[in-house]
Amino acid sequence: IPDTDRIYNYIEEKKPQRAIVVGGGFIGLEMAENLHLRGMDVAVVEMLDQVMAPVDFDMAQILHEHMRELGIDLHLSSKVESFEKTKQGLQATLEGGKVLEADMILLSLGVRPQTAFLKDSGLEFGPKGHLLVNDYLETNQKGIYAVGDAIEVKQFTTGQQTAVTLAGPANKQGRMAANNIVKDKKEKYKGSQGTSIAQVFELNVAGTGLNEKNMQAMGKEYKKDYDIALINAKSHAQYYPGVTPMYIKALFSLPEGKLLGCQIVGDDGVDKRIDTFATVQRLGGTIYDLKEMELAYAPPFNSAKDPMNMVGFVAENILDGLVDFVTPMHYDKEEEESIILDLREEEELLLGTMEGSRHIPLGHLREKLSELDPEKSYVTLCSLGVRSYLGARILTQNGFKKVRVLSAGLPAWDYYHQDKREIT
Repeated sequence: IPDTDRIYNYIEEKKPQRAIVVGGGFIGLEMAENLHLRGMDVAVVEMLDQVMAPVDFDMAQILHEHMRELGIDLHLSSKVESFEKTKQGLQATLEGGKVLEADMILLSLGVRPQTAFLKDSGLEFGPKGHLLVNDYLETNQKGIYAVGDAIEVKQFTTGQQTAVTLAGPANKQGRMAANNIVKDKKEKYKGSQGTSIAQVFELNVAGTGLNEKNMQAMGKEYKKDYDIALINAKSHAQYYPGVTPMYIKALFSLPEGKLLGCQIVGDDGVDKRIDTFATVQRLGGTIYDLKEMELAYAPPFNSAKDPMNMVGFVAENILDGLVDFVTPMHYDKEEEESIILDLREEEELLLGTMEGSRHIPLGHLREKLSELDPEKSYVTLCSLGVRSYLGARILTQNGFKKVRVLSAGLPAWDYYHQDKREIT
C-alpha cells in the first residue's frame, strides 16, 4: 500500500505521459492497465515469450492481441539490459539494442519470501528461501508454524513441492495453523491448486491446477498421458443480449478422465466457471462429473448446457473415441500437414480462413465425399467447433480413418497466430 501511495502521488505531481512496466505477471499487468486508464502510453517488457506465466502460450496469445489492440507496446522475449536518465526523461535499453523512452518505469519482477532474517534460526529452507513445513504447517522446530507466501506447499494434483503466492491459500493456512496450535486435534493441509484470477484490461484470465508447461516439465506426453478439451463457449445464452465469448482449456488424464487443470480467458462468467472446475477437481472429480453438474440456468446468466458441462461433453467424446481434437498450438507444431476442410458457409469466408484450406459447407459434405481421398489426413474447421465435430463424425462414419477437429475453431487459430497478422 505505501508503494501504491507513492506511485499515485508521483503521477499526480509529475503528470507522466509515458510509462514502462517491466514484468508481465499479475502485478505488472494490473499496473499497466491502470496506467493506461490514466491516459499514459504504456510499454510492457517481459523476459518470457508470454505474459501471465500461469497459463499456456496459446491462452496468453488471446491476452497479447487484446493488449496490442488497446495500444499497449508489448515486448515479449525481451530483457532489460540497462536504465538511463536523460534530459528528455528515462530510457530502458533492451537486449539487442532497442531503446524505450518513458517518464516513469515500474519494476514488477516477481515475488521472493522475506525469510532471510531467519537464516541462523535452525529452521529448514527450500532452494528459493521458502520455509519447509509438514502436513500440519509445522516447521522442523517443534511448536513453530509457518504459512502463506513464506512456505513451500504440496501441489494438490501431483503432491510435488511448490510455492503458491496467493491470498486464498494463505488465509486458510493461517486458520489451520492456529487450530493446530491451540487444539489437540491436528488438521492437515492437503495442498494448493493455485486457483487464481486477474483482470487484464477488458478481459479476465483464470487458472487452476496444472497447465501444459507443468505436464511437459514432468515428462508427460500429449495424447498419451493427457488430452485437452479446448472450447469456444459463451457467457450465457447466445440469443440473449450482452453475450461474450470465453475460451476454456481443460486438461484431463488418460484414460481415467481425472481433472488436471483448467485455464479460461474471457469477459463475463470466467470466475464462476473456474470455481466450478476447481471445486470438482478438489473433490477428486473427473470429466464425467463435469458433464453431470446441475448448474443454474436462465438466459441472462447461463446456457442450458453450462460451459463446464460442454467441457465434460467434449472430453467424454474424446475418451469414447468418437472424435479426435487437435489444438491450434499442437497442429502448428506438426511437421506433417493435413488437408483442412472449412465447413462454414460461403459468406463466412469473408472473415478469413486457414491458408490452403478446402471449402465445403457442412450441408454439402455428404455429396462431396467421393471427391475426397479416405486415406489422407483431414482436419475439420468451423467458427466454433460444433460443425467441425459433425463433419468429423460424417467422415469417420464413411470410412475416413485420419480425421481430427481443430479445437475452438477459426478464432482460436487466429488468436494463436495473431502476432503474425497485422492488428489494427
